[in-house]
Amino acid sequence: MELNLNKLHDLAIETKLPIESLVILLFVYQKLNIDTYLSINKLSFTKVQTLLRKQLLKTVGPTYKLTDIGLKTINSLLAPQKVKTPDTGQFEELWALYPASDKFEGFPKTRTLRSKKDYCKAHYLKILETITHANVMKALEYEVQELKDISLREGKNKFSFMMALPTWLNSKQFEVTLENLEESSDEYDLWTDRIN
Repeated sequence: MELNLNKLHDLAIETKLPIESLVILLFVYQKLNIDTYLSINKLSFTKVQTLLRKQLLKTVGPTYKLTDIGLKTINSLLAPQKVKTPDTGQFEELWALYPASDKFEGFPKTRTLRSKKDYCKAHYLKILETITHANVMKALEYEVQELKDISLREGKNKFSFMMALPTWLNSKQFEVTLENLEESSDEYDLWTDRIN
C-alpha cells in the first residue's frame, strides 16, 4: 500500500475529518487491531465515535469494519494518482529557439549558451507547473530579438552577455523579461508589430 501524504491532506480537507481519523480508517482497512492504539491514545476513541456517527465505521461484534462510505473514502485515498505526462515537444521548441552560442552575424563564437540538455529539460518541465510555455517563449523571443537589434545597432555582440540556458532557467530570467514587458507595454506592442 502506497500512501500519498498530499492526497491524505486533501482528503482530510475534503471530508472535514482530522488526519488521525483517516489513519484510523486505514488501520481498519488493513485489518489492524486498533484496540492497542486506542488504549494508548484516549483522544482517538472520540475520533472512532465520530467515524461511527458519520457512518464511516461500524461495529461487528468486538471489531470495527468499514462501511461502504468508509471503504469509498479509503479507496479514493489509495487510488493511484494520475500523473500528468509532460509535453517534451515544448522543451524541444525552447531548445531550438535558444541560441546555441553567442556567435551572431559576423561576430565570432566566444562561448556556448545551450548546454546540459537533460538537466534543462527536467528543470523546464518543472517550471511549466508554474508558468505557461507560451509566456516563456514570448520572453525568450523578445530577449533574442532585443539582443539582435542592439548588436546590429551598436556593432557589438550583445549575445556574449546572454545567460547560458541552464542559468537562464535557474534564475527564471523569463519572469524578469515578462515583468519588463508588462511595465513597458507600449514597447512590447511595437516589438510584436515588428515581428508580425
